[in-house]
Amino acid sequence: MTHMHNVLNVVLTHSDANASRQVLLVVRRPETNARHPGMVSTLTMRLPPTIAGQLGPSVPVRSEYEIGAAGAGTRLVPFLVESLLARKLLAGDALEANAIQGTCALRWISEREVDDPLGTAVSEYTRMFTVVADLTSGWDIIPTSTMSYSHVRWTPVDDFRTAWRRRDGQMLFPSANPFEICIGGLCVQSAVRVLACDAADAGRQPAAQLSRNGSS
Repeated sequence: MTHMHNVLNVVLTHSDANASRQVLLVVRRPETNARHPGMVSTLTMRLPPTIAGQLGPSVPVRSEYEIGAAGAGTRLVPFLVESLLARKLLAGDALEANAIQGTCALRWISEREVDDPLGTAVSEYTRMFTVVADLTSGWDIIPTSTMSYSHVRWTPVDDFRTAWRRRDGQMLFPSANPFEICIGGLCVQSAVRVLACDAADAGRQPAAQLSRNGSS
């Protein structure tokens, strides 16, 4: 039986003063990301099977929850989002002080065999739970690097989609190591998909609904 690796994928967004949507992108630090060093990524965290099992059947897609508010940690999706922000972006104190706030929703569940970007024959069958978390405050206090990520930056969604289409990670992070940086993977592909659906939804009514079981 194939071993399933469960991964939380948080697509963190906010809208700037011109109402242009931005997405938080990172470059995985080689020292702390042995399997995916130097890759452009969204925010990810592995999940235990028991937690993934609760996310699958019991959390409706697009059900919206608050993050950074009193009681947010009593719901599974915001609890996981806040846990990831605290661990990977050092945001624990800001969340405790309610300085980071917004909403989040599970948007997409995908499964795929993920090859090793280092070129080994070791692949991982991965089930990815993509959550969009849209910040209304605190987006400007996100650090520019952490122990998990050598580069952290807000990027216009259109630039992100262009870089993905061209497979050009250097376009997003010009100062990153050109022999190391690349853009690909299930997390980025899932992020492109949900953001494209959001853009399409904004131009039509009623909003399109994402499938829970689509492939990437």
